[in-house]
Amino acid sequence: MGRCETDNYGLQLGIFPRKYYNRWVVLTFYVVAEAFVGLPFSMGLFSEALKSNLGFTQANVDVISTIGLLGLCPSVFVGILLHMVKLALQRYFLLVAVCCISGGLLYMSMTLYERIPVNLGFMYLMWFIASLGTCILMAISLQIHLNNFPRRDRGKVCGMIIGMIATSNELLEVLLDSLFRGFGVYPEATFAFYLSCSAFSLSLSA
Repeated sequence: MGRCETDNYGLQLGIFPRKYYNRWVVLTFYVVAEAFVGLPFSMGLFSEALKSNLGFTQANVDVISTIGLLGLCPSVFVGILLHMVKLALQRYFLLVAVCCISGGLLYMSMTLYERIPVNLGFMYLMWFIASLGTCILMAISLQIHLNNFPRRDRGKVCGMIIGMIATSNELLEVLLDSLFRGFGVYPEATFAFYLSCSAFSLSLSA
């Protein structure tokens, strides 16, 4: 009672074994993963470091932030594409999302560490790709969980997923200030590196 016809939708993707499958556990993993990937709203975490370490202007930072928001715009096309492809192929969309997010964060980290040359145009591109990964991850998460849960739970599930993306900037700022500020010469670079690793591992676990 209270189950929907597609309760085992997550199992059909083949991402997690049946004996470990629980829709609330999977939802928890996705929500925690999304707490680390609200990149379109998180440029403020790195803006001061970009200006002080790399000589970016405020206008440059504003453009990066705007491009990050543009990475969310293709969400309607991502949703249509997910609906069109076979169920078994949707796991690869998750892998693409994870690679986009982690790649963008890793590039941010290496740039702030000054390990690679600064290229403003490539920074624009990588931040757009990272934000596009967030867009894909959110679309996959919504599709999986709106199919996994009965109708009575779908509103709160949808609210949890979207709300976590929207509030992730505040959570990430608390983590940065409490754990990384004063840690080494490049705290923002270190934070971006750990964020890249965490996003990759959590998303794949989900």
